[in-house]
Amino acid sequence: MIRLTSLALAISALLLPPFPADAQQAAQPVQEPKPTMPLPEGAVVYHALSGREAQVVFTSDAPLEKIVGKSNAVVGYVVPGPKDQPAKLAGAAFILPVRSLATGIPLRDEHLVDRAWLNAESFPTIDFVLTKVEDIKEIKRGEGFTTWSVTLVGDMTLHGVKRQLRVPDARLSFFQESDKTRSIAPGDLLFLKCEYTVRMSDFGIRHADVPKKVSDQVTLAQMIRLSSASPSAIEAASKQARQVEASAETPSQPPR
Repeated sequence: MIRLTSLALAISALLLPPFPADAQQAAQPVQEPKPTMPLPEGAVVYHALSGREAQVVFTSDAPLEKIVGKSNAVVGYVVPGPKDQPAKLAGAAFILPVRSLATGIPLRDEHLVDRAWLNAESFPTIDFVLTKVEDIKEIKRGEGFTTWSVTLVGDMTLHGVKRQLRVPDARLSFFQESDKTRSIAPGDLLFLKCEYTVRMSDFGIRHADVPKKVSDQVTLAQMIRLSSASPSAIEAASKQARQVEASAETPSQPPR
């Protein structure tokens, strides 16, 4: 087991590069899903921090074209397990609005969500519901945080088709609230980082551009940050941070 003593180093090592907000498509916000399972006594619910850095990056690497798209509009929750094994999650669910996916080319984004591809009109979201967690191993521990390696098993619904999804070697990092973590959000934090592949044909998506221009196999890299604070507390802190940033950017008036 590796011991790390720098909380700042642990956090920075997990962060993805920022995703420019102006590259994001306009998408109707969706409501965070609610836990449907009975929660353990004293359970804490972590809420996804949306509208910030990229949470999902997908890559289609075809012979004639490589396409990279991103979204920062994922909503969802995670319920951790017992204190001695928080990575044994009691539940989790996430929703991604299809229209939030952005590839950097507006016309291509329009094609991505039309009927021939993801068909956002009929299937506006991509959903994942956790069913179990396997292969739980603690791999790092430091002052105020632990990181675990797990296999996430759940149901993904894409294009109206539900299939079981296994995500091996997913990383769950739990951070106790501190001055450093409060720069991100109030409350304890959880970072969920993973990478996996899906086949579009498994979800009923077939097109003449596959496989020359668009790969049937798509790689997804996810980095979802969550907070144990209530959604209202998260929004209040985020609003205050935006006000501070706006104030810092406003030029001061010269003295008269």
